[in-house]
Order: sequence, then C-alpha cells, then structure tokens
Amino acid sequence: MSSKWKNTTLRVHICVHSLQDMHCQELQLKSMLEQLRIKAKTVMVPWDHVLQQIEKTTSQTFTEITEYPLQFVKAVNETIQRNSGEGAAVCFLNLPNPPLNANKSEYYLQQLSILTDSLPPTILVHGLTSVISTAL
Repeated sequence: MSSKWKNTTLRVHICVHSLQDMHCQELQLKSMLEQLRIKAKTVMVPWDHVLQQIEKTTSQTFTEITEYPLQFVKAVNETIQRNSGEGAAVCFLNLPNPPLNANKSEYYLQQLSILTDSLPPTILVHGLTSVISTAL
C-alpha cells in the first residue's frame, strides 16, 4: 500500500430518508463493511430535502437518470458537495444505467455532468449486479 493512502480515512455515506431507519441502516452498513474487512467511518446523510425535489414535480417512479428532474440531480450534487469535505481525495459514485433509448444519450451525459459538477475527482462505478458476496 502506498504510504500516501496508508493513513487515509475512508468515509462511506448512506442516504437515509427516515430517522427510524437510520440506526438500522447504519448497523447494516457497518456490518457489511466489517465482513468485507473495510475499515471506514460511516456517515448518515439526510435525504428528505433531496426527495422533495421529486415530490414537488411528480408522483411517478423513475427507472433511469434521464427521467429525473434537473432540480433533483442538482440537489444530489449539492448534497455530495456538502458531505465531501475539503480534503476529499476521490469520490466514488454509482454510474446510472445509460438510457435504453439512444435519442436520450446527450441528455444522459448532461445529467452526469450536472451530477459530478464541482466534485472532487470522481470515479463512476458500474457493476453488472448489485449483489455483494463475502464468500471466497
């Protein structure tokens, strides 16, 4: 391991929209990190004000990033900025699936640009599944 990263603190943020779920979700996250042998500080991020950006505009459910209102994506970006801190070396985010309709590709890239605007160096990660296995 590089000496520059040796004493780095990894902060894992989880967005919560219910105070009742907060404690349970934090315990689940800490347990998973422990199983994966990842030493990290967990941070609970209130999510209600971001979700309000969707509730103001519509009651529909969204399946891809191109369907989300711009205000929602901007609110997500602002939340990440607020919680990244000054010294964040890198920010890892889930890469939203590209749209099925190729006509929405430019809008998809615009949404990604808004999502990552003014963030520390950002790595967008896309996995084939959301399943995490702790078995060797």
